[in-house]
Amino acid sequence: MKTIRGTVLKAEDTTPEGLLDSPRRLLYEIQVEEGTPVKVTYTAYPPSPAGDRAGKKITLDFHAGSIREGDYLVAHGSYDEEANTLTVAGEGDYIKTFPDKSAADADG
Repeated sequence: MKTIRGTVLKAEDTTPEGLLDSPRRLLYEIQVEEGTPVKVTYTAYPPSPAGDRAGKKITLDFHAGSIREGDYLVAHGSYDEEANTLTVAGEGDYIKTFPDKSAADADG
């Protein structure tokens, strides 16, 4: 498990085209304070019993209603060092966004 903090450089929906009511796989590139950008990914599920269960495992708190390029992001999840990717999917994992680093620091 790992927590990363940094600025959102790029936001991308990597779901294959044509899948309308399917889970959306979202990928974000984050410029972390330590230097090398890190990828953060999570899956957004449409309303359904399975999607509701998966969604309750993680916490999403976006200051502007969605993740935008330039936001300051704090995420906690499982980290794959080889792929340089943090996956937010497990119990207690989270993504929070803030307008800037000082707002994130004030949040704790």
